[in-house]
Amino acid sequence: MQQCMQLDLLWNAQGPSSLPSAYRPSAPPNFNVEKVILCKGSLNTPQREEFVRRICGVYPDVPVQERLNIPHNRVDLGETDPVRRVAQGKRTLLFGEIHPKHAVWDGAGKDANYIERRRLSLYGFCFYGCQFCYLAGRSAVWFSPTVKIFVNLPEMMSEINRQANTAGRLIEFCAGDFRTALPWTR
Repeated sequence: MQQCMQLDLLWNAQGPSSLPSAYRPSAPPNFNVEKVILCKGSLNTPQREEFVRRICGVYPDVPVQERLNIPHNRVDLGETDPVRRVAQGKRTLLFGEIHPKHAVWDGAGKDANYIERRRLSLYGFCFYGCQFCYLAGRSAVWFSPTVKIFVNLPEMMSEINRQANTAGRLIEFCAGDFRTALPWTR
């Protein structure tokens, strides 16, 4: 059985967390990567490059394309049929950055009568083929339905901190969906 390691993603005494340097990546079962794409921001710092190259090392026989001037959501997979494009995207691993204000967005609305929730996007899409998945039809995925890993974690954590400090009430930050919450209080 493979042991999972919990990553400390939250703000700590030294400031926002960084990409995990001790993380030892392994290939997830049933993720058949045929192509890796490095997009805008993926290699901008030595820390990001080291993190990305470490994960790419898990797939030594998979071709790596550098498209460093293209944002993560504008990668053309060369497929016009939406069903085949999604299938191809689920075999494509993409690294890039997401604007922190797009990575942390309002999930409940300011008029909600319960705890305010914000969605945190550390990644985009996935390699599973759930028949009920609504994500493939969302505009953020429609053009580039690839499995994305966003590498600008410190900027995203700073945005969480900014929003938590200016909200004026308790906020629940959720990674993935609203049942997977990161507790956050300042």
